[in-house]
Amino acid sequence: LSKQELAEVKRKEIEDRCRREAEYLLDHHNDGIRKIARELCISKSQLHRDLHELKFIDDYMYVQCQNILRRHRGIR
Repeated sequence: LSKQELAEVKRKEIEDRCRREAEYLLDHHNDGIRKIARELCISKSQLHRDLHELKFIDDYMYVQCQNILRRHRGIR
């Protein structure tokens, strides 16, 4: 594979991972970030980065996730 093809494959993997994490958050909207990160075997920082990256992948899903996270912050 060329460098460009490898970059495209890597980008697709990142997009898929971001979508999976967002779908998990949407399905388990009452769970906190720590619990979700633990379930997905990633760090909280990685989860936050991926959810932010979602803004450039799927804006609608990004807004839904941000609303959930805002609600979580309001509960704390």
